[in-house]
Amino acid sequence: MKGFYPLTLVLSLIVTAPRQVAGQCSVPNNVATTCSCLTPGATDCDLLPDMMISWKALQTASSGPSEYGQTGTNAARLRVTGSTPNIGHGPLETRGVNSAGLRTYICGTDTIITSAADYNCANGMVARQVIYQRIYHKNGSVLSFSDVPAGVMTYHDEHSHQHVNDWSTMSLRLAQPGVSDPRLWPVVATGGKVGYCLINLFTCSGSRTIAGPRI
Repeated sequence: MKGFYPLTLVLSLIVTAPRQVAGQCSVPNNVATTCSCLTPGATDCDLLPDMMISWKALQTASSGPSEYGQTGTNAARLRVTGSTPNIGHGPLETRGVNSAGLRTYICGTDTIITSAADYNCANGMVARQVIYQRIYHKNGSVLSFSDVPAGVMTYHDEHSHQHVNDWSTMSLRLAQPGVSDPRLWPVVATGGKVGYCLINLFTCSGSRTIAGPRI
């Protein structure tokens, strides 16, 4: 099974910019003087995050991938530990309410917009709550923002953090001789991960190995 490595990880929640390492600016007090645009010299731009998988965490965190046997508990599973650092020019900031303080709940095909922090679906289904991503915009030294829908989380009224649905999807692929693009390798298995407890754990400069939730 280890011969099938590497894994291709796709993050479906985040608006992305091209891969380029950058330091996120400080965003309090509506001042953008410490922010820089993706285009060198530009002063009017959206400050977008750019999420990626930490390959070092995939390979080494929690002693690396764990391969289970073909029978018994967790039969034929491959478990990996990963993390998702932000290398973009803007912060990744999410919240359960929009700028008007309203929440959006989804109950099957029904959509409910309310200010209520707790909601139970009338049809008996488990509520899913829309996540709003705050996108910051730099215009000279002025910082503004807009809140846009960015996927859903499973609603938990007993928690204060976000369980983001489909935070990552993964495919395990068989390497092919002469094919350099892993996306063209045949898929052996697929999996996914709910983003549990979406919070800042480390800064990229503060840790060489960033461990996240197990998949």
